[in-house]
Amino acid sequence: MLELQSRLTPKGTKPLSRDEIYETVLDRRLGYSKGLGWGLKPKVHKKASASSSSTSCSLLAVHGKLQLRDALDQTLQWIEEQTREHDALASEVE
Repeated sequence: MLELQSRLTPKGTKPLSRDEIYETVLDRRLGYSKGLGWGLKPKVHKKASASSSSTSCSLLAVHGKLQLRDALDQTLQWIEEQTREHDALASEVE
C-alpha cells in the first residue's frame, strides 16, 4: 500500500485515493461484498453494553414483580370468595 501511495503520478492527475489503493491491492470494488454481491453491506450488530444489559435485567425484574403482584391479587380475590362461600354455608347449617 505504501508503495502505491509513493508512486509518482503523471502531471495533472490526482494520486490514488485510499479506496483505489484497496481496490488495486485487494482486487475488490466499492459496493461489492464477497459472498454477498453488490449493494448495501449488512449492518454490524454491536454487542450489548454493560449499561444496556443492566437496564434489561432491571426491566425483567420489574416485569417479574408485576406478574407476582397480579398473582397475589388473584389469590387474595379467590380467598375472599372462598371465605364468603364458607360463611354462607356456615349460616345455612346454623
